[in-house]
Amino acid sequence: MSPLHSFEKKFKKLFWDLIGWIISAEKKTMPPKIRSVLVLRPDRLGDFVLSVPALSALQKNLGSSTQWTLVAGRPNADLAKFYFPQARVWVFKKNIFSRVDLWFKILLNSFDAVVDLHSYPFSTTTALLSVLSGSPVRIGFWAKGDFREYKDVSERIFNQGIEAPSENISEVQKSFILIKKIFPKAKLIATKANFGPLPQRAITEIQNFYSQIGISSKDKVLGIHPTLQKKDNRWSQKNYLDLIRKLGSRTGLKIIVLHGKGEDKELRKFEKQTADFPHVFTLPSDDLFSILEAAKRFDALVCNDSGLMHLCSWVTRIFAVFGPSDPRRWGPQNRLGVKHRVFQSNDGLCDSVKPQEVFLAVKRELF
Repeated sequence: MSPLHSFEKKFKKLFWDLIGWIISAEKKTMPPKIRSVLVLRPDRLGDFVLSVPALSALQKNLGSSTQWTLVAGRPNADLAKFYFPQARVWVFKKNIFSRVDLWFKILLNSFDAVVDLHSYPFSTTTALLSVLSGSPVRIGFWAKGDFREYKDVSERIFNQGIEAPSENISEVQKSFILIKKIFPKAKLIATKANFGPLPQRAITEIQNFYSQIGISSKDKVLGIHPTLQKKDNRWSQKNYLDLIRKLGSRTGLKIIVLHGKGEDKELRKFEKQTADFPHVFTLPSDDLFSILEAAKRFDALVCNDSGLMHLCSWVTRIFAVFGPSDPRRWGPQNRLGVKHRVFQSNDGLCDSVKPQEVFLAVKRELF
C-alpha cells in the first residue's frame, strides 16, 4: 500500500469516526407514523432490478398519502420513474457537481426514515447521504468482513440498522429485510411481467425492427447477449457461435443479439463473425426500454450474469451461464409459471460450461 493510499484510508476512517461520534447521542426510536421515506439505490442495473420487489412492497405499505423519494443511478433513473411513477426520483451521478446538488436536495428536505439498500457490505457514499438526510430513522446493514473497521460507525449511522446477513442469500431478500424494518408485516411482491405498456418510442422501434426482419407469430425467437465486457462473467463469443451452429438454421428460428451500453466494440467483433448467418440479427438499440420490449417476444434468452439478464428475467425465460458469482445471491428472479435455468461449472469459469449443455436445454424449450 502506497503512503498516499495509507494516508487517505486513515483520513477517511478518522472522518467517519468523527461523524459517528457526532450522531452517537441520538435516540433510537421509530416514529409512530412514517410520512416521508428516502430510499438509496444508486448503483448498477442488476442491483436495482433485484430491489424492485422490495421497493414494490414498500410502496404498497406506504400507501398513496405518503411521499417517498428514490435515489437511483443514472442508467436506471428512467426505469425507476417508469416502474415507480408515484415516487420522486433523484439521479445519482458520479461527478462532484452533481453530487453536491444531490447533497443539497437531501439536506433541504425532511424524511422520517431513510433506507440504504446499498449499505451491504458498507458504502461511504450512501452512508454520507443517510447522515445528510437528517432522518431520525436510518436503516441499513452494519459493516462486517472486509469492512469490519467500520462496524462501530455503521451502527451509529444506521441507528435502526441490522446485522449483515449471509452473503449467499438473494439480493431480493437482502433488500426486503431492510424494508421489513419499517413494515414488519410487509410481504414480498413478485415482479409482474404485465406492468403496463412501455414508452411508445420503444414499442414503435421494436415493431418496426421485427417487421423489417420478418418475424411472424409462428417463429421461435432466441435472444443472446455475447457482448458483455466483464471478463469473469463472460461466456466467450466462440461459445455463442458454437451454440448458433448447433441450433442451425431451423425453420422459424430467429436469433436476436442484445448489447448493453459501452459494448459497441464487442458487438462489432461478433457481427463480423455472424455475417454469414441470415437468421441472426442485431437489436438496433441499447436502450433499456427497447431491450425490454424486444425481450417480451423472446421464447428464451441465453446470457451471462448481468444487468440485462435481470432486466429481461421480468419478461422471458433465462438461460444464464454463470462464472464465479453465486447464483443463490445473483441468480435471475423466477416468476409465476416461469423458472429460469443457470449453468455453472465447478471451477467457476464461464467457458467451462459447454455449448452442448446449453444447446440441449434451449432445444428442449424451443423445439
